[in-house]
Amino acid sequence: MLIFTQPVLAIGVQPMVFDFWGRPGERYSFEITITPEERQRVIYVSLYQPVQGLDGSLELVEGNPQDYPPIGWVQLEQESVTVPPGVSVPVRGTVAIPFGAGGSYNVLVMLEPAVEEEESGFAIIVRYAVRLTINVDRPGLRSELQVLNTELIPDEEGRPWLQVHVKNPSPFRFELQGEATIRDEARRLVERVSLRTLSAWESDHDSFAIYPETELLLLAPISEPLHAGAFHIQNFISYDTTKQVVKGREVRVEEGQFAAFEGRSVSIGADKLESIVTLGAAATHVLQIDNRKSEPLQIQIAGADVETDYTHSVFEHLEVEFLGETEFSLDARRSGRGVLLVRAPRDVDPGGYYGNVNVHVFNEDGEYLETHTLPLGVLVGKNWIRSTELRSLVVENLEDEYLFSLYFLNSGEVHLSPHGTVQLHDENNELAYVIDLEMPEGQESILPDMGGFLVATSLYGNILPGSYTATVFVFEGQERVGIGEFPLVLEQ
Repeated sequence: MLIFTQPVLAIGVQPMVFDFWGRPGERYSFEITITPEERQRVIYVSLYQPVQGLDGSLELVEGNPQDYPPIGWVQLEQESVTVPPGVSVPVRGTVAIPFGAGGSYNVLVMLEPAVEEEESGFAIIVRYAVRLTINVDRPGLRSELQVLNTELIPDEEGRPWLQVHVKNPSPFRFELQGEATIRDEARRLVERVSLRTLSAWESDHDSFAIYPETELLLLAPISEPLHAGAFHIQNFISYDTTKQVVKGREVRVEEGQFAAFEGRSVSIGADKLESIVTLGAAATHVLQIDNRKSEPLQIQIAGADVETDYTHSVFEHLEVEFLGETEFSLDARRSGRGVLLVRAPRDVDPGGYYGNVNVHVFNEDGEYLETHTLPLGVLVGKNWIRSTELRSLVVENLEDEYLFSLYFLNSGEVHLSPHGTVQLHDENNELAYVIDLEMPEGQESILPDMGGFLVATSLYGNILPGSYTATVFVFEGQERVGIGEFPLVLEQ
C-alpha cells in the first residue's frame, strides 16, 4: 500500500475585506497582516480584477491597468514578503482615487505562498484574495437594478425552475435579496420561493452581491407541479439596503414542458418544530415519517443552518441532539420516527434560535428521491425585544390595481409575523388614504436578522394618482415594532 501526503501551504490573513468610502482626489492607506506557519515562508503579492459571471461566481483575472484602470489606483509597497516563523508581517499599500471617478470599484490583493523546491509535486497552495472595494460618491450617480426577463425552465431531469434575469446598469456594487410568488390563472398561490444565484445556493446565502454593470441569473427550484396553463409570477427584490424592484409577468406552461410530477414518497407528521424553554430546560420533538410507497425507503435525518454563519443558529447556541438512529430503513407503507432533543444552556442569551431539520429520502439502491425541510425554532427565556428597520416602500402598477411593497429587516431577538398600515398624506399634509399591509401569502414569519416584505393591493379607482408622503407603521400583534416615512408617487 502506498500512502501519499500532500502538504498544504496556508497562512493566516486579516482582514479579508476593505471598504473605502471617499471622493475623487483622496488617498487612503491599508495594511494586511499575515500570520506565519511553523516555517519561514515567502509570500508573493499581486493585484487581480474580479469578474462576475451570470451564476454569481467570480473569475479572478490578473490585473492590467489598461484593461481595468482601478488596478493602477492601488500601489503595493512590495511584490513579495518573507514571513519568519512566529512573526506577523504587514503588507501595506495605498489607494489613490483619481478625479472623474464615481461608483464602486473592486480590486483583489492576491497573497500566494511560494512553493519551496522540496515541496514541489504534491503541495496544495492556498491563495488568499483580499477584496478592496473603493466606493466613490459623486453627485448624480445612483444604484439601480433592472429585471430583464422572467421565465420557467426545466432542469436536466425536467423539473421546473424559476429563472429571473437581472441587470445592474449602475456603477455601484451592492447586495440584493429576492423572492417570488407563483400564482395560477385563478390567482391562487402555487408557491412562494427564494431567489438566489447558483453560487448563492451553493454557499447557502439569502443575500449576495451584484457587481457594477453586471447581469445575474436568479434561480429557484419549484416543488409544486406546474400543469399546462398561464401562471402569474411576481418578483420582489430588495437591493442596496433601501431600494427594491417589484416586477410581475405572466408565463405560459405548455403541455409536457416539464416532467410528470410524482407524489411525495413520504409524509411528515409536522411541518415545523417550535418550542419555548427556560434557561437550562429542554424540549423534545418527534418526527413521524410515513412511507407512502409500496417499496422500502432509506431515511436520513440531519440538521442544517438557516444560512451560512447565521447569527441566531440553534445549532451554534443551543444543545441539539438526535436521539436514536438518524439513518434507517423504512418498510413499504410503514411508519418510523426521529426524536430531537433541544436544551438551552443556562448562560445563553434570551431570544429566538433557529435552524432546519432535513429529512432526506432515498430508494433501496441509494438513489436520491426528495428532501423535506422542517423549520426548527426555539424561544429561550421571556421579555424579548421585537423591532424592525423599515428599508423601502415602492408601488407597482398591475393591470387594474396598485401593488404596495414594504421591505424591512427584523432587527429584534425573535421571529415576527407582522402586519402594518400605510398612511398616505397629500401635498397639503392631509391624511388621504390608509392601506393595510399583510405578509405575502405563504410566508408565516421573518427570522431575526433577516429581511421580509409586507404587501397590499388597491384598485386604481380607490386611490387617486399623485405625490404622497407615506407614513408606515409595523405591528406584531398590538405592539408597534417599526415606523418609517417614504415619498411615494402613484401613476395610473
